Amino acid sequence: MVGTHHIEATADSSGRITVWVTDLWRKPVTPAGWTGSATVQVGTVRQEVGLAPQADRFTGAAQALQGTHAALAVKLVPPGAENIESHFLVPLQVNGSGAASLPPNGCEPDRGGAGSRPQCSMKFASAINAFSVGLTDDDLLIAAEDSGITRWSISSGQFVTAFEPPSPVEVTTDETPHPIFVNSLELSPDRTRLAVAIEGRVHLYDSDKGKILAESVAGNGVIQSLTWSLDGERIFVSRFYSHGTEVWDGHKLTRMRDIALGQDPGILAVANERRLASIDDDGSLTLIDTVNGGVFGTRPGGKVAARVIQRYKDDWFFSTGDDGVLRRWPLLQGPATVVASLNKPLSAFAVDQNSGRLAVGGVGGLLQVGTETELQPLNFHDAQLFALTWINGRLISGDGGGRVAMWRGGQDAH
Repeated sequence: MVGTHHIEATADSSGRITVWVTDLWRKPVTPAGWTGSATVQVGTVRQEVGLAPQADRFTGAAQALQGTHAALAVKLVPPGAENIESHFLVPLQVNGSGAASLPPNGCEPDRGGAGSRPQCSMKFASAINAFSVGLTDDDLLIAAEDSGITRWSISSGQFVTAFEPPSPVEVTTDETPHPIFVNSLELSPDRTRLAVAIEGRVHLYDSDKGKILAESVAGNGVIQSLTWSLDGERIFVSRFYSHGTEVWDGHKLTRMRDIALGQDPGILAVANERRLASIDDDGSLTLIDTVNGGVFGTRPGGKVAARVIQRYKDDWFFSTGDDGVLRRWPLLQGPATVVASLNKPLSAFAVDQNSGRLAVGGVGGLLQVGTETELQPLNFHDAQLFALTWINGRLISGDGGGRVAMWRGGQDAH
């Protein structure tokens, strides 16, 4: 969405370009009196094309386009209003997939400069919400605000496919427009299914093809967190101000039952087959009994809720939050240990399950990488970090300004 308009575009191998404009409520906009242009690029071949308004669309014709995808930049000029500009990566073949607001050249090799330098980086048009590995270790799944979920090849740094958009929901006409934000992105233990939380619904995807397998009905409240059971049969869901945790079927997305807690659940992580960890608003960690309901106990920690909690093998949980502290918790019992105090609110964390290397991010582009005994800064990002992941020993970082960086094991030069 650009301002109060939705822009959609297609191109094909013959060079034909079509652009549609709808308003906030998806009603077609008649483009009478508008002018438009497009820039289409495949590889190094770049063409400028005029767009002519038709009854309900704009059309243009470039020379034949060779390849699987084209980068398409659209500029529309409505009478007496500001220009509308949008960028797309469009498929040129039947049954291909594309998406809007993507970096057209993929992850480009770093050109050097001040600060720590990643192996490559790319810039989305909006904030990065979350990352996940996909079906293989070459698959990076990226959720970006208003751009949906896309799959990228880590080895080439290039776009592979876009995930199917969620089915629409009915809203009231007085609802304030707002971006579509992915609250949580979690891969099933067998890596075949991706659970995605968007506002009040859960969407289940085929992690390879990007097709929707199931969608939940809208619940009462915005989803804060979701996580899979170790066997991949259940999905645990927490919502803001809900006083309990929901249990959903991991295949059909039917709601199996609720676990009443008498308090707001926090960010969730599975401890074992029957214990689910949640860090509460007061910073304490509660172990929830997923079989019989209730809790096994609560352990003190910090003084604020966690932004991230992540399990490391069968040994620990790590958590971060707005108090700027990275903590390590024994999986089943015992108090938290402070790993690092970074003096800035922390909003992203990842631990490499193979090497044990840590990455933590926060406001102001803060990103530090290393071990429990020594963290070193990587000074590349300018905006707050919201997404971190380790895939096959490589660190991927993403921020609120739309920048994504791929690092050589988090050890790139300063």
